[in-house]
Amino acid sequence: MILGVGFPNPIGWVIDKVTGFVGDVATAGFEVIIGGLTAWVVDAVVWVVGGVFNFFLDSTDPNVQADWFITGDGPYATTVTIGASLLLVFVLAGIIQGTLAGDVGGMLRRIALELPVSILGMIGLVTITQVLIRVTDALSGQVLDNFQDDISEFGAVVASLSTLSGGTATAFVVFVLGLVTVLAGLVLVAELVVRAALIYIVVALAPLVFAARLWPATKGASRKLLDLLVALIASKLVIAIALAVAAAAAVGAGSGG
Repeated sequence: MILGVGFPNPIGWVIDKVTGFVGDVATAGFEVIIGGLTAWVVDAVVWVVGGVFNFFLDSTDPNVQADWFITGDGPYATTVTIGASLLLVFVLAGIIQGTLAGDVGGMLRRIALELPVSILGMIGLVTITQVLIRVTDALSGQVLDNFQDDISEFGAVVASLSTLSGGTATAFVVFVLGLVTVLAGLVLVAELVVRAALIYIVVALAPLVFAARLWPATKGASRKLLDLLVALIASKLVIAIALAVAAAAAVGAGSGG
């Protein structure tokens, strides 16, 4: 009011208009930015989901029977050579220990039973491991094939999230969830690569552990190593089941289930 007269204050009016205009511009700009980021992240989610599944099915299985691994100067060939030398050392150590302790039965058991088992383990481990890898891969593929429709629909469900009602808030939530999904896909790929590398490492170490099992104090190491190897191989099936459940759950959530 000016001089007590009912005339509007022009300064206050200008301030209100400028404030409203700046607020509208800021809001519109935020909506444009969030909308663009959301569309970009949704596209990335669709691409990552397809890439992860293709990588999972085609590119993650180690081949422990490859020539570079088991022949010549390969890692497994090298450790087998070292393990064969250690077998003789541990057999002699077992004989000496059995003689000093008067444990003739234990000494004979190590020579007649433990030694052949260690040799067979060195010879047959790569074949058995590769068979288990192929069986696990087949089972994993079957699990994913059973949910193939859900997996295909998953991309459509993710893409439709951007059309949900709720304005900027919903777009921001979709952006955050999509970003988390992309990061999770990259982490999953890294996990599969690490799994393959660990299988190679464990198999390469196995001949040394098989040789060491002739020594009573280290006999349990071979069991732990084999348990770890089986767990690494079977982990792909666990991941496949988790992915299939996630795809089914996403489709169910998208359809209101």
